[in-house]
Amino acid sequence: MGRYAWFIGGVATWFLGAGMQQVLFAWLLVGELHQDSQWVGTAQMCQTLPALLFLLLGGLIADRLDRRRLMVALHALAAVAAGGMGLAVGTGLLSLGVVILYGLSWGTLAAFAQPARDALLSEVAAGDLMRAVTGAALAQFAAQAVGARLAGFCGRLGSPAALGLQATVFGAGVVMAWRLPPAPAIRARTGGGTALSAIREGLREVAQSERLRPVAVLVACDGLFFMGPFIVLCPLMVRDVYHGGITELSLVVMALTAGTIGGSLVVLLRGGLRAKFTNNGDNTYTIFWQTSAEDGLHHFGVNALSNGTLFDDQAPYDSQAWILPYHVTPSEVAEFMP
Repeated sequence: MGRYAWFIGGVATWFLGAGMQQVLFAWLLVGELHQDSQWVGTAQMCQTLPALLFLLLGGLIADRLDRRRLMVALHALAAVAAGGMGLAVGTGLLSLGVVILYGLSWGTLAAFAQPARDALLSEVAAGDLMRAVTGAALAQFAAQAVGARLAGFCGRLGSPAALGLQATVFGAGVVMAWRLPPAPAIRARTGGGTALSAIREGLREVAQSERLRPVAVLVACDGLFFMGPFIVLCPLMVRDVYHGGITELSLVVMALTAGTIGGSLVVLLRGGLRAKFTNNGDNTYTIFWQTSAEDGLHHFGVNALSNGTLFDDQAPYDSQAWILPYHVTPSEVAEFMP
C-alpha cells in the first residue's frame, strides 16, 4: 500500500470512531444516565469546548512536532479513553462526572488531531492535491456515517461492548498512522517566537483578512445556531418524543452525515465544476468544458496558483484570477426542428 492509502485508512478509522462517538456519548447521557436537558447540554458543551480552547494550539504543535508520531499517539489515547469508558460502564462506575471527563478528553484529542491530519495530507498526496483532498473528505464522511450506524447495531449488545469496539477501531488507526512516512517539524514562521505569540498572530491574520473573517463568522454561527442545539435536542427528542433507543438515535445521526454529503454534492454541481488545464509543453495551456444549455449570461473563472502557494507552507500566497463572461444563445437550427 502507498502512503496515501495508509493516510486514508487512518482517516477512515478515526472518523469511524468519531461517528460512533456521536451516538455513544449522547446515549450514555440520555439512555444510560437518563439526564435532563440541562445536563445533556452541559456535557455536550464539555465535549466541544476543547476545540475552542486548543484547536489553534493543536495547529502550532502540528507544525513543531513529527505529525506521524503525533497521530499515532492521538489514536492510541483515543483507544485508551474509549476502552476506559467501556470498563467504567461495565463495572458500574458510570456517573455524570465520568461522562463529562470522557467528553473533555475526547474533545481535546480531536482538537489536536484535526490540524495534524490536515497538515499530513499535503505531504502524502501524490501529485494531484485536489483529488487527494476529495478522497480524504469522502473517506471522512462515509466513515462517520457508517460509524454512527455501527454504534446503533452494537448498542444492542450493550454500551460496554460498543465502547470496546470503538477502542478497537482507534487501535487500528495506530497501525495506519505508524505506516506513514516521518513528517518532521516545520520551521516556525514566527522566527522562534512563543506559542502564545504564534496564536495571537494567527487570530490577527483571520481578523484582518477579508476572506478568512467571514468564513470564521459563518463557522461560529453554524456551531451556535445549528450544531450546538442539534447535539443536545436531537437525543432528547429521540428519547422523550419518539420513545426511541440507540438504534433510532444512530439513524438520525447517520442521516445528518448523509445530508452533509448530499448537500455538498448539490453545491458542487450547482456552483460549477472545477477542471485542470493541460500543459501543452510550449508555455500554453488548454482546457475543455461543456457549458450549460440554458440561455443567458455565464461566467468562466480562471485561478492560477503558483507551485509554492500549493505545496510550500513558507511561500507567500501567489495567485492570479480572471472572470470571463460569455453568453449562450439558442441554436438557430433548433428553430427549424419539428
